[in-house]
Parts: sequence; C-alpha cells; structure tokens
Amino acid sequence: MYRHRYLPGKKIDDETMDRIFTSFQKIYAKHGVKVIGAWENAADASETYLITAYRDRAHFQEAIAGMSEEPEYAELGKAFQGTRELVEAVTLNPLPGSPE
Repeated sequence: MYRHRYLPGKKIDDETMDRIFTSFQKIYAKHGVKVIGAWENAADASETYLITAYRDRAHFQEAIAGMSEEPEYAELGKAFQGTRELVEAVTLNPLPGSPE
C-alpha cells in the first residue's frame, strides 16, 4: 500500500490524475502487478492511498526493478515532483482466513 500526501494547493486535478493513473495501471499490468484500487481520504482530500498486490516479495522486487527501467514510468513519476510532502510504502501481509 502506498500513502501519499499532497502539499497544500498542489493536489493534481482529477482529469490529469485519471490520465496518469490509467497509464500507471498499464505498466503495472505489464509487470504482473494487480492494482486493487486507489482512494482519497474522505476526511482529508490531500491524502490518497494506492493498493497493489504482488505474488510475493520476489515478485515485488522484480516488478519494481522492471518498472524502474520503463521510460514512461519515470516520465509519469515526474508529474508528481513538487506536489507531495509524503510518500510512504507499507507492506501488508494477509491475516489467516483473509481472501487473497
């Protein structure tokens, strides 16, 4: 899971975010990463969450390495430069009995 917080007044507009997120999803899919979804904090629109699923730790490392070599991935990332004060990656492990 990735948690992002925009700087005050720097949130990317919905139309631009839709274009960027759609492009990111294609790159994730190319590397076998399942995008569960993206959300905005209902109490604080400057905070967003992205949840992605990897088969395991090795797949995560392989996918990140592969995506970082994609020129479009790097270009899309530039759209966020100067807009965020926080980017936090959190690794979640499924609880027993949880659907995967």
